[in-house]
Amino acid sequence: VSLHGYGSEEEFLQVNLHDLDTPENEARIAERFRRIAEFGEARFETAHRRKDGSSFPLEVLAKAIDWHGQIAVLSIATDIGERKRAENALRESEQKWRNILVKTPQIGVALNPRAEIVFANTFFLELTGWKAEEILGRDWFDLFIPEDIRERVRAVFAEVMRARDALGFSSYENEILVRTGERRNVAWSNVVSKDDSGAVVDVTCLGIDLTERKRAEEALRENER
Repeated sequence: VSLHGYGSEEEFLQVNLHDLDTPENEARIAERFRRIAEFGEARFETAHRRKDGSSFPLEVLAKAIDWHGQIAVLSIATDIGERKRAENALRESEQKWRNILVKTPQIGVALNPRAEIVFANTFFLELTGWKAEEILGRDWFDLFIPEDIRERVRAVFAEVMRARDALGFSSYENEILVRTGERRNVAWSNVVSKDDSGAVVDVTCLGIDLTERKRAEEALRENER
């Protein structure tokens, strides 16, 4: 009663379900009752209007019951406003960081647990000379890691998957191959993403191309020699 903003149970009992449901959900009432009649229960999300006209989201479990000899529907509803706000904030945050990852002037790559490429940003594609549709879904090591270091770098990835954490390899440096076969030296920062059960979803890798700096350092050493 208080959640809906009414002063008493008596006042609330004068309200019809059609008055509580928001317009878009009111149109679904008949379908929900049909599902309850057919299956005995239904679970769904809806939104109710308070007395002051504001609305809030609910998760509902509705069951058909016998109420003093009459068929009735018992609904147990949970206010999911906080959860929805948290989900929206998470989506906004993910979109923000994805935009940063896409547009950052650094290498951005994400691999799934099978080492298949699931994301590559514009900077990486321009650096390596590939198009996204040509590399997404392909094995990272077969395509981008030089053969002479491939197994060593693959072993590092396997260790991250076993540990389900990139803590020991949050900073790592290795060479990659671009489309022409040229080798580029990259310093990586790696972060593991997990689902609610703790299983690894992907590894996001941000890299800085050190090739020109390495060449300049080597030229300087050679000049000093």
